[in-house]
Amino acid sequence: MKKKTARIESPAFNSAGYQVNMKDLNGEPLPDPSKLDFRPFKHGGARVGAGRKPTGRQAVLLRLNPKVISALRKEAGRNRKSLSHIAEEYLAQRLRAFTSLAGSCPRFPDIPANIAPSIKRNWE
Repeated sequence: MKKKTARIESPAFNSAGYQVNMKDLNGEPLPDPSKLDFRPFKHGGARVGAGRKPTGRQAVLLRLNPKVISALRKEAGRNRKSLSHIAEEYLAQRLRAFTSLAGSCPRFPDIPANIAPSIKRNWE
């Protein structure tokens, strides 16, 4: 005749996948969570003043022609600067050139015209 063994309760899981009907672990009863005193860890995690300080720069994704990318990379290598630094320099230079031509484009009527007799064009 077979010995009768206690029926083991099948595990139940919540929607996050955690087992919810555990009463013991390897025969040792689990503590009651309502009676435990939880204290935050003193090591690790986010702390005030920790980490790299913000530079104020923002990431931007640009889709560029492969020839332009190659030229920017060569220029960055020659000057021993980062690709983003070189691209930022060129964009700033073009922006200065554009603002010096303010008012010469009919699409931007709110920008006053540049009345200087000659404009120094150092980007060419």
